[in-house]
Amino acid sequence: MVSCKYGSGCQAILSELAESEAFRDIVKDESENRSLDESKILSSVGAVYHESSKHGHGNTGLITLYHQHHSSFEVALLAAFLRLQEGWDIERKLEWREIVALDCTEN
Repeated sequence: MVSCKYGSGCQAILSELAESEAFRDIVKDESENRSLDESKILSSVGAVYHESSKHGHGNTGLITLYHQHHSSFEVALLAAFLRLQEGWDIERKLEWREIVALDCTEN
């Protein structure tokens, strides 16, 4: 069982992970790569689980971040959490990808 100073549940654990130096370094990198304000990315931490769970559909074993489902700041935040776990010493890391929405309208 994971002990968390924010209480129990997924959001509490995400909030605690967001305070780590490793996570902050990744968010800084994401903000620079995406030309986004770092503080605006971090402002989404408190609701990230609730907001992202609205768009969970099925289980293919591959997490897909669809840009049309989230703000740019939320996508950067979710990507930062997923990148964070890539550095952990665990056997099975979560696989993920990003899908940028394309404009499919005809002229």
